[in-house]
Amino acid sequence: MELRTINTFLHIAELHSFSRAARELGYSQSAVSVQIRQLEQELGVPLFDRIGKNVYLTDFGRSLVPYARSAVAAVAAVENFGKSDAVLGGAIRVGITDSLFELLM
Repeated sequence: MELRTINTFLHIAELHSFSRAARELGYSQSAVSVQIRQLEQELGVPLFDRIGKNVYLTDFGRSLVPYARSAVAAVAAVENFGKSDAVLGGAIRVGITDSLFELLM
């Protein structure tokens, strides 16, 4: 399962359209269809009901949305981990007695 596929799933769920999601993501409509077909096969459940040009989430699809959002958010947090000074910032203070300082230095 790829994060790209999960991101595609979330865009389709939000836009209710494979073609609009494809345009927004910069993919072809057929590439989006293939990604979702593979995701549905991998999970073993249908995620969307396709009725004409309209796309609706199935119960399985609605259940997957919060997990997909969490996965995307977790990956974004990991990608930004090293970019933040707040994570590893701060000062270190070392204390030593005068006698040890004279001995070591």
